[in-house]
Amino acid sequence: MRDRLLKFLNHEQLTSKQFAGIIGVQPSSVSHILSGRNKPGFDFIEKTILKYPRLNVDWLITGRGDMLKDMPGEKNLFSEDYKSESGQKDEIKSRITDVNTTEKVEKSHEETVRTDMDKLVTDKESSSKSTTEKKKVELIIVMYNDKSFSEYFPSD
Repeated sequence: MRDRLLKFLNHEQLTSKQFAGIIGVQPSSVSHILSGRNKPGFDFIEKTILKYPRLNVDWLITGRGDMLKDMPGEKNLFSEDYKSESGQKDEIKSRITDVNTTEKVEKSHEETVRTDMDKLVTDKESSSKSTTEKKKVELIIVMYNDKSFSEYFPSD
């Protein structure tokens, strides 16, 4: 099971520490399982499956089947709904709407962050006036949990 867990972590591009945080166990628990020192217990497997419902528990425990299972109602290239022209158009429209909505929310969030950062920079500058040269923030980087980031250049 240790090798399959490693394969799953690689597939999800997670470190053992990140995985431990996601499923709610101590990083040492995952480390001990991956090193072969301990075998995973029921609680560990249950927490893993609850956080990753697509992970095939049969594969994880026995190695039988595929790593990931198809979820009910999930469309793929071979399902009839996806093949039908109207179903395909509806799926595409839905995805475009989701992308547009996400982009609007992200832009709104970025504008709010930019405004807040500009205010913060202004407040900081006014509160730290000195007789010497004023320091100015040139770049602010915001890191997101999906490993993306945004750069902000505060206005003067």
